[in-house]
Amino acid sequence: MFCKSCGSEIAEGISVCPNCGQPVENVAMEVVLKKDTQPGLKWAHFLGYFAFWIGAAINAYFGITYLTGSVYEQQGTTADMVYGVLGDSLKFLDKSYGFLLICAAVCGILAALSIIKKKQNTRLLVCATYVIALVTVLIYVVGVSVVVDVSVFNASISGQLVVSLVMMVVNWIYFGNRKDIFVN
Repeated sequence: MFCKSCGSEIAEGISVCPNCGQPVENVAMEVVLKKDTQPGLKWAHFLGYFAFWIGAAINAYFGITYLTGSVYEQQGTTADMVYGVLGDSLKFLDKSYGFLLICAAVCGILAALSIIKKKQNTRLLVCATYVIALVTVLIYVVGVSVVVDVSVFNASISGQLVVSLVMMVVNWIYFGNRKDIFVN
């Protein structure tokens, strides 16, 4: 059962919400109906307690590697060598990409916290996280393709874009169906 005031999950038989202190209507039939029709939250819990935190850590890590240019050290060269050959346009793209990845990490953390606290803006934050991921990859791929004059678009990037788009739509529907739970 869920509190009508704050949306917190409440054990049956409780007369006052432990989160907000509001009295809980405890009509037996209402409890049965709510339990039977209340949508599950397993997916939301997976996103809020695990997936968005891992995604934020990965985005932050890669954001830092692109901001500092250390991404090229992992490939056996230096940023100075790469930028010396390909110019400041690639350096600008790398720094922009790194910044956008950090923004995606922050948005992912905000979305996770919003899920955990059952905030009203959860649907928007979750979907914004996927939109930022999609736009960030598109900007970087198009920019690098222009700078190096060769398309760097490949199956892996296609997969990232498709996954981001599908996740955005799925989560828009999922959290829309649970808007009565995310009310804080």
